[in-house]
Amino acid sequence: MAMIKCSRLIDGVFSLDMLVDRGGVLQLHLCRREERVLISFNSYLSYRKSDEGDVLKTLEEIDSVSKLGGMLYEVENSDYLQWFLDQSYGIRSDAKQYLVLTSNDVVEVICLENPDVEFVMCAR
Repeated sequence: MAMIKCSRLIDGVFSLDMLVDRGGVLQLHLCRREERVLISFNSYLSYRKSDEGDVLKTLEEIDSVSKLGGMLYEVENSDYLQWFLDQSYGIRSDAKQYLVLTSNDVVEVICLENPDVEFVMCAR
């Protein structure tokens, strides 16, 4: 079982509006009413996106360790991170894994640096 700890950088339930993978940067555009959040992974190595209904085990693990309700989690000792490290023969031993949980999607990202998070209030 993955040892998941919550970074709690974003609270509440957001929707994934757009996922952009361009120029070595992965950007997740999240929205909720008038609020928008941009999460940028500038040094990502791998990512995967799943429907939240297809990762029930992962959601159960989050809930048992840190409770659901956050948007951004840092993940330790997951099968996905272990798979990545095995595939690269441990070359990227400093890699970290983050999980972004939205109302309908779960995006897991393996990267070298912490993500940048930008909160934007939309004009009415």
